[in-house]
Amino acid sequence: MVTKDDLQSYIDRLDTNGFTSTEVEPDLWVLKITDGAEVVINYVPPVVILRVRVMEVPADEEKRLALFQHLLELNARDM
Repeated sequence: MVTKDDLQSYIDRLDTNGFTSTEVEPDLWVLKITDGAEVVINYVPPVVILRVRVMEVPADEEKRLALFQHLLELNARDM
């Protein structure tokens, strides 16, 4: 099982490869990548949760609803 020390060691190694990290609260880090992207890492033993913004949601309601429907359909059968 991965411990908090294991996770911290991995994050520290990323810091030397173009990433910067900040522990914003216990067991919650924000990694910033050189292109401006962010990865949020949350450690809830024994689970490590990674959150990444992959895109902006369309402002147009019709396009937004179509996107949400498509994602739900993919989740039901293809993911």
